[in-house]
Amino acid sequence: MQKPIEPGCLVVFINSMFPENIGRTGTVIEIDHTDDPRGDVHVDGYFKGTVHDSGPCWTRRENLRRIDGGDPDATQEENQDQEVPSDALA
Repeated sequence: MQKPIEPGCLVVFINSMFPENIGRTGTVIEIDHTDDPRGDVHVDGYFKGTVHDSGPCWTRRENLRRIDGGDPDATQEENQDQEVPSDALA
């Protein structure tokens, strides 16, 4: 079962009013329940938005999917285990 979206987790856009955001990833900064009981999500990264052309943005939860599995240590460990091309070490 997927853990819920929460501050600090890694997410990917699966829907957006700006098609260029779909597939982009970012880190959740905060969740605000003021206007929507489900919570609007503030995502850090470079995304097209209605206020700024590129930068962090606010979106609804249903536009995001959590991709870090909910365990920050597992994500870091996974990143450390990735292969590095031999020419990158030169």
